[in-house]
Amino acid sequence: MKILVYADKFVDFAVPVYMKDKRFEEFIDLMNTIFPGNIEIKKISEPDRFKQVREYKKTKKWSAEDYLVLLEISDNGVAAQKLGRSEMAVQMKRGEFVPSFNKWAQAHGRTPDKQAVQEYLEKNNG
Repeated sequence: MKILVYADKFVDFAVPVYMKDKRFEEFIDLMNTIFPGNIEIKKISEPDRFKQVREYKKTKKWSAEDYLVLLEISDNGVAAQKLGRSEMAVQMKRGEFVPSFNKWAQAHGRTPDKQAVQEYLEKNNG
């Protein structure tokens, strides 16, 4: 835990500290012992910084066309923009799909097209 002490003697924590009610009361008692009469408790509302993360959890299923984009466009940023997905999602799916598909396509003498991708997905529970 980092405790920040500013030049004007204000004390703060570097990150939020979450406590149950009993532990919070004990902590305030300790602070009052260390800093008698100088404790001010302010209730703050924390911004919903995880709202976007929750929205991303509504994932779209990957279609054969989406997988084909991974095979046709090598730049993750361009592919992400075309697919309307995050660059990280594209990178992760590319790492999972492309090597496996390429191995399958080579073994079956297939070229990367929509029909081959659909066949691959059907045979590999995609």
